[in-house]
This record gives sequence, structure tokens and C-alpha cells, in this order.
Amino acid sequence: MAELETLQMLIDGQWCAASDGAAFDCIDPSTGLAWARIPEATYADVNRAVEAAATALDGPWGAMTPPSAASIWPGWQISWRPIP
Repeated sequence: MAELETLQMLIDGQWCAASDGAAFDCIDPSTGLAWARIPEATYADVNRAVEAAATALDGPWGAMTPPSAASIWPGWQISWRPIP
């Protein structure tokens, strides 16, 4: 069996593992097989992500429309439409 890819979290513009290095296997429910290792975020990781998000929303990011924000991240596929 091939070694699983270990993914990372994006926090404050930086890709990172969990601060304590913990990760878990992500299982594909259609096959029952693990397809990747996912970082198991600690409370400190979550707090750091929330603080970074709050800071970003107070700046230019928070003033962007969803399509404008999505255009910054090539490859992200989103469907957005105004709520009537």
C-alpha cells in the first residue's frame, strides 16, 4: 500500500502541521480506505486561526465580495449568487 499524503492546515497565510504534530487518517466512506493524513488541530491552532481570520476581516479581505475573494485563490471552485 502506498504511503498516505500528509496534508497541512492554512493558518494566517502559512501552511502548517498541528502544533503538536498530531494527525489522523482521513477515510473515504465510499471505499473505507484512508486516502490522506490530516492535521489534528489543537486548541492553540484553532485560536491562532480564529485570530488570523478576525484580523483579515478587519482589513481589505473583509470588504471584498465573494467572487473577488475567490479570484485570489486559483483553483477554488465556488458557486456564489446573491440571496434574493
